[in-house]
Amino acid sequence: MLLLVLMILRFLTTQGNFEVMKRGEFTCREFFHKQTEPKGLVPDKAARICQTYKNKVHFATMYDRENRIPIYSAYKYESGGPRPYGTWYLEPQLADQTKDKNMMEETKELTEKLKESQAVSEDYKSIYFYDRGHLSPSVHHKDEDSKEATFTLTNVVPQFAALNNGKWGIYESEKMKTFVNENKCAKTYVIVGVTRGDKIKNRINKPSHLWTVACCVDQNERPMKFFGYIAENDKNEVESISLEDLQKKLKEAFNEDVHLFADKCGATFK
Repeated sequence: MLLLVLMILRFLTTQGNFEVMKRGEFTCREFFHKQTEPKGLVPDKAARICQTYKNKVHFATMYDRENRIPIYSAYKYESGGPRPYGTWYLEPQLADQTKDKNMMEETKELTEKLKESQAVSEDYKSIYFYDRGHLSPSVHHKDEDSKEATFTLTNVVPQFAALNNGKWGIYESEKMKTFVNENKCAKTYVIVGVTRGDKIKNRINKPSHLWTVACCVDQNERPMKFFGYIAENDKNEVESISLEDLQKKLKEAFNEDVHLFADKCGATFK
């Protein structure tokens, strides 16, 4: 009996950077306003990932293992330099929780071992008109390691290329920066997520919509301003949306009450 208890304790206290369970909380709650993760967006086969690169956590992701896409990624916005190019990463702990907590560069050997637990680059080949669209984008991170960490395949979904390179790209590179600067945000808590659509090749899900919300707070963590955008994943169009309306849409998609921010990030903000 003692041995069983010790084994359970070892499992719970492992260096693992995620929890594969429907109940539980992120250990990296600093990326959420008031350290409160969204409610109602937990898939049946969920993995909470504290995205770790070079032994540092850079953002948080709720991952849907069944559909092999992130449901959302959460981070604190920081404006930085140009995006890196090249390396893609995988999450070893999705396949084996005893593995290293750091994301690892994708290799042929590693891909074969891990592709049952997550999406791999092969899944994105020959998906015409769709890119690997980042939820937590590199342009919203300041330091080089944080930018590099966004290139894990657990942070991307099939995104309509015209949208990714068009109006969604304008939101990422321009509109967010303007929002933060105009409102003089001390911190900006951001969540970028999806609603699920159809599966491709019986492997990964192609979202029907992408959405993003931001909560601008002052130095005392008091909400000052909110904004939200939503986009259909087959058009180059982005629409502003209130927190209330977005949560209603997500409730329809996930069949649960959805609450994205603690205290609604100030109930009167639109």
